[in-house]
This record gives sequence, structure tokens and C-alpha cells, in this order.
Amino acid sequence: MLPGHTIFVNTTTPPGPRKRWFPSSIADPALFHGIMHISAAHIAGSQRKRPSPAYFQHRGEVIRLINRRITYNHNATSDGTISAISCLLVSDVC
Repeated sequence: MLPGHTIFVNTTTPPGPRKRWFPSSIADPALFHGIMHISAAHIAGSQRKRPSPAYFQHRGEVIRLINRRITYNHNATSDGTISAISCLLVSDVC
């Protein structure tokens, strides 16, 4: 283990940013479903199983919400929309 990196031993997320994105994830439905989508992907990956139905439900919902925002220009460039798109990118790349 690298010196100074022991804070990550017992957690899958760093403690600092969690306080920043968690309140936003509750307030923004697209970001909420994006984070739930990543969580479901993480669980499936860590258990070496196929993604659960929740994975596909949250993925579909975040795509639907983002599509609606972009189509109707409602919060198309908001932090929540950009963060939700980032969640989809993370799940597709990893």
C-alpha cells in the first residue's frame, strides 16, 4: 500500500467529495438515478454478476430525464444534468 493512501482502505468513495455531491443527488432526479445506476453497476461488478434489473431501470430513467432536459432546454446545462451525463460516461467506460 502506498504511504498516505490508507484513507481509502475501508471505503469505496473518498470522504470529502461525498459531502458535496450527496445533497445534490437527492435534490436532482437525474443525478439521483445516475448515482443509483453507478451503484448498481459497482455492486454487480464487485460480485462478478450480471447487472440487476435496478441497473437497467436507473439507466433508463437517467437517459429519459437527460433527454427531456436537452430536448426542451430545461436545465440542459445545469450541474445536475452534466453530473448525470458524467455518471453514464463512467458506467460505460469502466
